[in-house]
Amino acid sequence: MLILNRARAPELHAGALFQVLKQLRQGMVKYMTVKRRCDLMLRTILMIIGAIVVIGAIIRFVF
Repeated sequence: MLILNRARAPELHAGALFQVLKQLRQGMVKYMTVKRRCDLMLRTILMIIGAIVVIGAIIRFVF
């Protein structure tokens, strides 16, 4: 049971993180100009890459 929970944890974490990022982006785009939107997209991409790296590290640590 523990192994199953640990295996699922990174996926759940990624899903939750993605939801938060999605909400943040939707909220911020409303208030941002076109010029800043590009910067926000770059930041979101960097954050997603960071999240993937963190999840990869968690998976390596668990197994």
